[in-house]
Amino acid sequence: MHSQRIPVGANILSKNNSLKIPLFFTVLVISLLITASSPALAGETSTGSPLPSLQSFTGLWDMPTARILPDWNVRFKYGRSDPYRYYGVALGLFDRLEFHGQFTEISSLIAFPGQDYGYYKDRNIGARLVLIKEDEFLPQIALGVYDPLGTSLFPSRYVVFNKMFKNIDISIGLGQGLLGGEALDEIERDPEGETFDTTFLFSSPRRQTRLFGGI
Repeated sequence: MHSQRIPVGANILSKNNSLKIPLFFTVLVISLLITASSPALAGETSTGSPLPSLQSFTGLWDMPTARILPDWNVRFKYGRSDPYRYYGVALGLFDRLEFHGQFTEISSLIAFPGQDYGYYKDRNIGARLVLIKEDEFLPQIALGVYDPLGTSLFPSRYVVFNKMFKNIDISIGLGQGLLGGEALDEIERDPEGETFDTTFLFSSPRRQTRLFGGI
């Protein structure tokens, strides 16, 4: 399959395809160290709003942010950006986690020609964990994955930062997979097409990495 557009991740801050140093791993380690050394942050509450993305997860258009749904809040979402149509749901837990799942329908592909099945459909899931909640000085920092298992048609993993400056919520992150600028046919998968394929999820952190961000 050839990629027509990147369905997740607007790479608006960088278009450098050569960034292959382990930035993702470095930022993740730094974030975990800050979390371990800052127990007072556990009670802080984010001031940013968990805006819905075009898909079911919290984000901007089709890019994830560090915001999540509040505890036991549920979002049902329909979005469309031709040739993609999204039908999904997201759930916030403990003010630290957000889980999301959805069906992606691709209106430019007929799944089984000659049969009454319709357009090609792909199911995917994802999750986001808030490592550090925003306070007066530190940004909210979250780690997340998108479509990491199974067919992994649109896989991404990322670490992302959000900080409110008055009424402006700024988001900057590092992404890999589709968020890292890799084409669909460049992302390694199990050739046997296993249902529970974890090839991308546990791949090397040294893979291609890109900045992304939004306001």
